[in-house]
Amino acid sequence: MTEYKELRAIEQPRLRDALERVRPQLEAIPESALLQINLDPLAAAAVVRGALPGLMAMRPILAAEVKSFDLIHLDRLETYALALIQADTICKGITDKPQLLAPLSTEAYALRARLLADATILVRRGHIPEPRLSKLRGPNGYQNIASDILTLAGLLRDSWATIANRTAIQESELDRAEVLGDQLIDAIGMREQLTSMAAEAALQRQRAYTLFIGAYDEVRSALIFQRRHEGDANKIAPSLYGKRKARRKKPESTADAADTLKQASLTPSLGGVAAATDAAPARRVGMPGSDPFLH
Repeated sequence: MTEYKELRAIEQPRLRDALERVRPQLEAIPESALLQINLDPLAAAAVVRGALPGLMAMRPILAAEVKSFDLIHLDRLETYALALIQADTICKGITDKPQLLAPLSTEAYALRARLLADATILVRRGHIPEPRLSKLRGPNGYQNIASDILTLAGLLRDSWATIANRTAIQESELDRAEVLGDQLIDAIGMREQLTSMAAEAALQRQRAYTLFIGAYDEVRSALIFQRRHEGDANKIAPSLYGKRKARRKKPESTADAADTLKQASLTPSLGGVAAATDAAPARRVGMPGSDPFLH
């Protein structure tokens, strides 16, 4: 089971250290607050890390002009991204590990059949005792196969001095049966451990994802507010969801088109300024509907 235990020690010190630094924050996130992972964690982390130089350049401005913004979200963003990469790597390393039970059990099943066939003949000829052969569990189930090949190997080895010249079985087959039985039992335990580790790793990745996405959303919200006049926030801090395709509009009927033209003719010109912007009445700071970032 060594290789599975070593999945926790992936040779990427910077990533591993980042995950360890944020572990208290991860454990503090209630399961009810966890986000569903609907983005590729590695791709999302790559986008944010690429945007970090531009974001850090905006740090002094955000600190001065967006008083309600907690700079920790920006200062720890790279750490959160690295922690997410590590958590995703651990999770995939566990779930993508090939199962050892299938190939081991196939070989063990065939070896059990060969040893049993020869042992049955030797019992009938009185060369080995029958009681131990009657203790075999049968060929169904990994544990049964592992137990049976170990039992058969022990039975035949104990009588080897008597049967060596009376059977086609090779002593190397007994050696292999003992090794194979041990490996099969180990693989059974590994499967049980793997199930537990996979669930734990998946939860850890979801926590890291939630922490990372939450921090980046806070950074983008502050930046969008601060750059609301320049309109370049999405260039500095790109959306992780990319551009969404606009839905195709249904063709208007003749009556609908006429109503639209009539309404347009009744709307006064705003000189190129968006109506929604100018039409909204100004609200005092702190009143309902006021901008939370104003100070």
